[in-house]
Amino acid sequence: MSLHSSDTLLDSMRDPAFYPHPTVHNIQVIHTHISTVFLTGEFAYKIKKPVNFGFLDFTQLADRKHFCNEELRLNRRLAPALYLDVAPILYKDGRYQLGTPSTATSGDIVEYAVKMRQFDPQQQLDLLLAAGSLPVDDMDVLARNITRFHQNIEIAAENSRFGLPAKVLEPMQQNFALLRTHLHDPAILKRLSLLESWTQQEYSRVQGRLLQRKHEGHIRACHGDMHLGNIAVVDGEITIFDGIEFNEDLRWIDTASEVAFLLMDLAYRHAPTHAHRLLNRYLETGGDYGLLTVLNFYSVYRAMVRAKVNALRLGQNPSDEERGLALQQCTDYLTLAEKYTHTARPALFITHGLSGSGKSSGCRELCDALGFIQLRSDVERKRLLDMQATERRTEGLDQGIYSVEMSARTYDRLEELSRVALQNHFSVVVDATFLDAGQRQRFRQLAQEQDAAFLILHFSGTPAQLEANILRRQQANTDASDADIAVLHKQLEQYKPLQDDEPCVTVPPNECLPISTLQAHLSRLGVKNAS
Repeated sequence: MSLHSSDTLLDSMRDPAFYPHPTVHNIQVIHTHISTVFLTGEFAYKIKKPVNFGFLDFTQLADRKHFCNEELRLNRRLAPALYLDVAPILYKDGRYQLGTPSTATSGDIVEYAVKMRQFDPQQQLDLLLAAGSLPVDDMDVLARNITRFHQNIEIAAENSRFGLPAKVLEPMQQNFALLRTHLHDPAILKRLSLLESWTQQEYSRVQGRLLQRKHEGHIRACHGDMHLGNIAVVDGEITIFDGIEFNEDLRWIDTASEVAFLLMDLAYRHAPTHAHRLLNRYLETGGDYGLLTVLNFYSVYRAMVRAKVNALRLGQNPSDEERGLALQQCTDYLTLAEKYTHTARPALFITHGLSGSGKSSGCRELCDALGFIQLRSDVERKRLLDMQATERRTEGLDQGIYSVEMSARTYDRLEELSRVALQNHFSVVVDATFLDAGQRQRFRQLAQEQDAAFLILHFSGTPAQLEANILRRQQANTDASDADIAVLHKQLEQYKPLQDDEPCVTVPPNECLPISTLQAHLSRLGVKNAS
């Protein structure tokens, strides 16, 4: 029986009598280009469409069964409470009905469905964002979740095909080929050609870096389809679901590609602040600053993936309204992809100020607004010793983790990461005390080498204000900084002000520097688009 030659099965699944449990009266149906989902109330059921797009093939029942089981296995890594079972669908006694694995016989089975716990679809992050109900702070939680997931999943074997530069390029080329079969406007085809040319040129530039990332273990069994529509708040927890099960090549990817997809999705939805926060927290939590070397490359690819998804809808006999929407979204993704191909002069900011002067919080607001990469000495110092950011050690002044040697290594690390970011056209703010004039000059020279604008953010405060801020931070015990009152007093004894020839802007005590002021400085320094 060819189930999908008619709407008979779909009609049956809209009927509450199909299910062996109570359902809502009006069962909601959601269609994608590869699946159909039925929302019944307590449970949701997803069946796979018998389609073959090249990158997936669901035409055979045995394959649909296999990929339903894979969907269950893979998504339980991130959402074990949502993914419950694979349920057989039977055709028995002249009607379709939902069976159970224990009672069904192979002769009766005509389809398979992934059974999931249903959640409120209005809690998807794309809808929360559209409603203005997605706090930027939620990006901190999401970044930690993604980092933990990436650190714990399987690493591709060194001798596997996954992550080899040619295999990375292959789906990118397939995107362009498929898009050309559905898009015929000469102006759009010209834009496709330019994007394809950029992709090829950028591939040539980063090919060695792609291979290096495979050697470093960044090719992993990822989620593969991590965008806001596949993330929801369930029982108060941010939950990632609906990863790719149907194509290993689209799942065994660089973790940088995974992050790029989510950042691209936030950019498409006009949420740059959320995107900036997510990127910085992911980098800070996991330490993979090397992804900056390939981030734009993957961002263009991910925008083209979404363009392709919309183009596929054009080939599924949509209504005129649906066709118009799909075409508009497709071209919008092309526009976004084009933005990633343009680079601007970067900027390098460093901070200057005593402990407790608000450097980290001030830099965080700057990065959220302008898209700078924030490098924190307190975090990187501990990373060098494989310590967690909030892990504490009780050692004397200038000893152990805060010895002269460790401080030198920390500034070396900050310089190295700054160079990586600047070389890839990302602006940077280095969050450290920078009380030594030699260190400040060192980073000023780095900016000159990389043709980056340079500015010192001087954070001020009275001793009483600084002491009060340190005490509040110690009581909260959530920050990476270990500096206490004794450290502050020693800094005060050795403090020397900035020199007259050092370009700086002063941040008043316990205040935030207006972003408009920083933007004015950036404009004066020749940085047109720092974000």
